[in-house]
Amino acid sequence: MLFGVTKSDGSIEVYLHTKVMCSIAAALGESGNCQEGLTDYLAEAVTEYVLRRYSCATIGTDEIHAMIEVVLSETGYVEAALCLHNHRLTRGIKRSRIEVVYNHRSDRGGNGDDDTGFESYTARPWNKSVIVQALEGESELPRGVARTVAGAVEEKVLLMGCRRVRSSLVRELVESELWAMREAEKALAGQVEEEGEEYAGCHNMNLVS
Repeated sequence: MLFGVTKSDGSIEVYLHTKVMCSIAAALGESGNCQEGLTDYLAEAVTEYVLRRYSCATIGTDEIHAMIEVVLSETGYVEAALCLHNHRLTRGIKRSRIEVVYNHRSDRGGNGDDDTGFESYTARPWNKSVIVQALEGESELPRGVARTVAGAVEEKVLLMGCRRVRSSLVRELVESELWAMREAEKALAGQVEEEGEEYAGCHNMNLVS
C-alpha cells in the first residue's frame, strides 16, 4: 500500500521502507550495536505501525523519525535513539546557518567590457528545494532523481563547514553529481551489455555442442 510523506519543504513523496532501514542502520552503527537482522526487525516494526495508522493519510518526516526513536528506545537501544536524535538536530542547525551568496553584475553605461560595471551580492538561506526545482525545470529530471542529486550536494556543503557558499560553487557541485550519475549509468549499461554478450556466446556454444 502506498501513502504520502510530507517533506520539510512541503512536497509529498511516497513512503519508502528502505529509508527507514537506512536511518535505523546508521543509528545502530554509530552506537556500535550492529547485529545481523536487527535493522530489518526494527524497520518492520516502524513500517507496520505507520501502515496501520497512516494508510489513508500523509505523515511528516518528523513523525517518522520520532517513531524510529521510540522503537529504538523501547527495544533497549537508547544510545542509538540518542545518536539519531542528535544527528538530525545537528544537521538541522548546520543547515539553518548556511547562506548561498548570489553575485549580480550591472553596468553603469557603456559596454559590459569596461570598468564601469559593479557587482552586488545577495545572501539567501540554504534551501535544498531550490536545487530540486531547478533540476526538474531545467534538466527535466524526475522528482525522485532531482531530490537524490540535491541531497548529495547538500551533504557535501554540510561537510565543508562553511557558513556561506557561492551559488557558482553550488552549480558546480550539481554538475559534478549529474556527471557522476551519467557515468554510473553508462558503466551499468556497459556491464549489462557485456553480460548479455557472454550469455549469447554461451548459449550459441550450447547449441553447437
